[in-house]
Amino acid sequence: MLLLPIHVDVLTALYILTIAIGYICLMMEGLWMSLLLKHHLMEDVFNNENESFMQETRLMENEYSVNLPTVSTTFETS
Repeated sequence: MLLLPIHVDVLTALYILTIAIGYICLMMEGLWMSLLLKHHLMEDVFNNENESFMQETRLMENEYSVNLPTVSTTFETS
């Protein structure tokens, strides 16, 4: 056990102060994270702007590959 030559009342006050500061910092970080997630990352969650990226067109086979057949969605008009 670490014995410091400080009065018990001073140690108690230091303990309460550090716990209070840690709690306030934790609450401030939670508020900051919620604001960050709400305003910056949730702008286009369901891809309303229809952004896309190129899919792999080559057939890649290895021991972990899973190649699913796709259905063509082209429509022919006559």
